[in-house]
Amino acid sequence: VVAELVARLVGSTLLAVVGPSGSGKSSAVRAGLLPALADSVVPGSEHWRRAVMRPGARPLAELSRTLARAVPEAGEEGAAPWIADALERLPDGERLVLLIDQFEEAFVACRDQAEREAFFDSLVEGAGDPDERLMVVLAIRGDFYARCAEHAELSTLVSANQLLVGPMRRDELRRAIELPARRAGLRVEPRLVSALVGDVASEPGGLPLLSAALVELWQRREGRTLRYEAYERSGGVSGAVARLAEHAYQRLSPAERLRARPMLLRLAGADDEQAEGFVRRRVPLAELELDRDEGAARALAVLTESRLLTVDEGAAEVAHEALLREWPRLRDWLAEDAEGRHLHQHLIGAAGEWRDSGRDPAELYRGARLASALDWAAEHDPE
Repeated sequence: VVAELVARLVGSTLLAVVGPSGSGKSSAVRAGLLPALADSVVPGSEHWRRAVMRPGARPLAELSRTLARAVPEAGEEGAAPWIADALERLPDGERLVLLIDQFEEAFVACRDQAEREAFFDSLVEGAGDPDERLMVVLAIRGDFYARCAEHAELSTLVSANQLLVGPMRRDELRRAIELPARRAGLRVEPRLVSALVGDVASEPGGLPLLSAALVELWQRREGRTLRYEAYERSGGVSGAVARLAEHAYQRLSPAERLRARPMLLRLAGADDEQAEGFVRRRVPLAELELDRDEGAARALAVLTESRLLTVDEGAAEVAHEALLREWPRLRDWLAEDAEGRHLHQHLIGAAGEWRDSGRDPAELYRGARLASALDWAAEHDPE
């Protein structure tokens, strides 16, 4: 993947790295492409300047700060965030590689349409530099790829040069565990490697869970060895899920927590055939009403960034089914609201049927079903 990134970047001024949440595209660029350039994989690339940013809620302001750090010759931080000004101040022969990670934040976190357009205009202007002194790399979640079409010039550049990054194969996961450990002089028990690969290979959000588990294993190492027994004692990937989830939840504001609870409850489906009773449910984003609820949109962004949820093809789901069983807070919520969740999911289906029937009054709730729904709604206003 890194070799392909390098090949596509040479002779180009903008490269889009596209993939589903948790596929490893950010790691491939941050820990793969940029170090390769620093190691002169392209003649002279060791002298290129490298800058990394995320758009956030104020992409123009963030771009200004990033340019000020990368090209201090351009002036103080907070100056006009136009790439052309920074490029004019680059010493002769130098180039700038600008990585914009989590590019989807320009659509999710930035609510100012005018600032978003100006941010895109600046990127397009920089990519069009006649001396090709700038190379822009965008890492973007696959479900936001189509949103790039909202800006015609940016859409043209993205369409012309992109690389799709899929989930890592089992052999790639094994190498990701073994080779960095070997470079650090560590030994990983073969049984542990097999257990780690088996636990995350089929999960859409497995990579961050693998990362969390490996950090804990390193902290619990015996001398220079990472052992399977330590992995078992820590609860394996399931234990890592619970700790990761609680850490992400604590990052939410009080208002965002109110939105996160019903969102997470929706992502759990009942399964009478399983002893645990819950399986992950894939929920269309339209069902979450993100356009109308800014708090819900922010909560989803944090939970997705933390890799607790994955978003792809217009739908969201929990990254690992262990979240429904191992995170005490969510487990308590599910136990508290079992009846309400069943009623809510039935209401979602009934509302869809009513809409599809042309809002036929005969499809509306009546009698005891209506009374139950009203009683539940009175106590669950946010939902």
